[in-house]
Amino acid sequence: MEAVDQQTAIEFNPKQKAVVKMLKDLGSSWKFRLYLFQRLPVAWFIGTKLKSVSLDKAAVSIPFGWRSQNPFRSIYFVAQASAAELPAGLLAYLNIQSTGKNVSILLLRYQAEFSKKAVSTTTFYCDESDVLRKSIANAIETGEGQECTVTVTGKMDNGDVVSVNKITFGFKLRS
Repeated sequence: MEAVDQQTAIEFNPKQKAVVKMLKDLGSSWKFRLYLFQRLPVAWFIGTKLKSVSLDKAAVSIPFGWRSQNPFRSIYFVAQASAAELPAGLLAYLNIQSTGKNVSILLLRYQAEFSKKAVSTTTFYCDESDVLRKSIANAIETGEGQECTVTVTGKMDNGDVVSVNKITFGFKLRS
């Protein structure tokens, strides 16, 4: 799937060597766990699992248990925040890699609305690659920093939405 944004000339090629390697590594549960242990130890500790990932969407789950629980017997908001950031960050990073360009990424803002107690395994979904691609392409074309906000939704296994997370990234082409 070679995608070219209609408004830009930037190509997002899923066959870039870095993208293929990263998707392969993410497909290995022990390599994903090692990555979490080295780079995101809180996510490793609470037992974060990668459910699915591609250039278009990603899903990450966290279990309900003593490592992720607060005193009110629900998943602690910090555990939810760490799990919510991961699918959005993976999508952003994979799409940057697919351009073959050296683009920096920075988490600028995080906002969450919690609507229900998370009392079972909760999965966080992000499928807003289109928004990410436009912002990354603009950063590459203009050379100026760009901001992009994506939504990550957390749902329990029964389908109940527990949180809606707005994550704002900044992208800038490195020279």
